[in-house]
Amino acid sequence: LGGFTLGSLASFLQFNRSFNQPITQISQQFNSIIMALAGAQRVFELLDQQPEQDQGQYQLVNVRKSAGQLRECPQRTGQWAWKSPEGKLIPLQGDVRFENVDFGYTPEKQVLKQISLFAKPGQKIAFVGATGAGKTTITNLINRFYDIDEGSILYDGIPVNQIRKESLRRSLGIVLQDTKLFTGTVMDNIRYGRLDATEEEIVAAAKLANADAFIQQLPQGYQTMLSGDGGALSQGQRQLVTIARAVLADRPVLILDEATSNVDTRTEVLIQEAMDRLMAGRTSFVVAHRLSTIRNADNILVMEHGDVVEQGTHRELLAKDGVYARLYNSQFEGCD
Repeated sequence: LGGFTLGSLASFLQFNRSFNQPITQISQQFNSIIMALAGAQRVFELLDQQPEQDQGQYQLVNVRKSAGQLRECPQRTGQWAWKSPEGKLIPLQGDVRFENVDFGYTPEKQVLKQISLFAKPGQKIAFVGATGAGKTTITNLINRFYDIDEGSILYDGIPVNQIRKESLRRSLGIVLQDTKLFTGTVMDNIRYGRLDATEEEIVAAAKLANADAFIQQLPQGYQTMLSGDGGALSQGQRQLVTIARAVLADRPVLILDEATSNVDTRTEVLIQEAMDRLMAGRTSFVVAHRLSTIRNADNILVMEHGDVVEQGTHRELLAKDGVYARLYNSQFEGCD
């Protein structure tokens, strides 16, 4: 050690760094390569997916009644009909029926078992139950995001698998728990519900959705720029914007999936008022977390493990003193 100088130490440390640094760099490159391979595998799996097969023959068209008969129109009229392959026009009314429907995301596990329900035009149908009971699955089947295993789903008497998917989904308005806003003005975000809408129609939709008041208080009003999925707005305000979008779309059938579960009580009142206006005269399917939002439903289906265990109106289910009554009392202790 007597001959080991400071220069020798510096040389050794420099040599050690020169030896280790390439090894460290190679290991880091291997990490990046493995991550890239994993990502590429998912990309190629997506590219290899076969396009959805759409055997539907019925399509949604704009119509106008003339001399007591429906006639197809190229422009928007606010009235719709299903056009059969033979050219027959069937008025869109919003009559949706499930008949002994079985469904499972995988063959090993069935999610829905022999589900039967009907929604007459203009009725409000609500689904309640624990997470995983199958509530959202039913709405996904109405959209035909999945095909059922057994049974049938009829829309105005037409099996949904005979309706073109684009037409089927164009007839449905959807308000979800998770709001989806994009970078752009508030007006553009509402206009996404109907791209040919005028500014007057957008403002009218916002007023109907109880969104106009807070929009007017924004720095540039309807021209205020939103970014980051509307991060500058509260959760309730974002929800009101999406409801205004659904109002503007003016679809005959609505699906509302726990639209008030992430907001405070005061905002819930505003959202509920907006949703009641939106649902007026339309067939509506409501997945409910807060039972206060569905007390006026025409029919409430209580679900457990893919089965409908109870159904009826709010008062009928409370009188049964069963599953729904226990759920309701747990949320509204001492209230009617």
